[in-house]
Amino acid sequence: MGSRIWQIIPESVKKRITIQNLFGKRIAVDGANLVVRYLLKIRRNNEILVNRVGYPIAHLIGLGYFVANVYKYNIKAVMIFDGTENELKHPKVAKRTEFAQQYIKTPKMIKENTLVLYRYVTESSTEFVKLTGLPVIVAPSDAEAQGAVMCAHNQVEYIATNDYDALLFGAPAIIRNFNFSNREMELLSLQDVLNALNLSQEQLIDLAILAGTDYNPKIKGIGINKALKLIKKYGTIERIPQIQEEQKRRMLMARDVFTNPAFIKRKFFFTPPIGEALKRFLINSGLSSKKATAITESILKNYKSHIKIQTTLI
Repeated sequence: MGSRIWQIIPESVKKRITIQNLFGKRIAVDGANLVVRYLLKIRRNNEILVNRVGYPIAHLIGLGYFVANVYKYNIKAVMIFDGTENELKHPKVAKRTEFAQQYIKTPKMIKENTLVLYRYVTESSTEFVKLTGLPVIVAPSDAEAQGAVMCAHNQVEYIATNDYDALLFGAPAIIRNFNFSNREMELLSLQDVLNALNLSQEQLIDLAILAGTDYNPKIKGIGINKALKLIKKYGTIERIPQIQEEQKRRMLMARDVFTNPAFIKRKFFFTPPIGEALKRFLINSGLSSKKATAITESILKNYKSHIKIQTTLI
């Protein structure tokens, strides 16, 4: 679900850019957003594209295209995937994880169960991207939280995600609808959003929580516009009289998720793609030798044209 703050962000603060504006930039990429897009887009007969055994391969084809273009535009991309799910988001998180791991090598279950599908896709995507030379992080919790902190610490300049929650986690700038086809993308500055709404970061978080997030349920009768009015009037959740104590307790727990996000602090290294291993991995994953060779050669060709991408993120 995510937060509903997108409903009140003015169009005037949404800057339009294209891939040409991002040449040479440092960008954290929300891996879940990316691979889900490829799973939905690269399909056969409107079904997930799978290999002969039944394992998904669409995300690997999409990621091959993505990495080749990252090198083409000299973008220093760090791929981030969700880690352990927050218990506020899924109270039965341990059972969900156990279920996913139990069936992660079962093609039929992967195809029919979204959680198992995501776990399988995350594992195979992580292995693939590592072979391409780009840094990969499996975040302690939410990918957009990890990316937001990296952006706030100036390790990267932007986080590419369609999830507005990145703003709640404190990302100074997010890019929505990231693509390489010269279609317009949306660049949002957190400070511009706060200025337009005349709110502080803390108030933006409380506003989102009042209207319901992945970490707390929506209160009946309070939509995003009413939530905005309440925050404008009272300033914080604690001061709103009509919020019951149990509701307030859950809201404050959700607030802590946004104000103290879990993240990994480390340096990130870019390394050369490992061509033969990359090609072998794709073939072993079920791609034809011809397709695996084409993807590998495209990545290597674009990498060699922009060797400057070898650097360390501080």
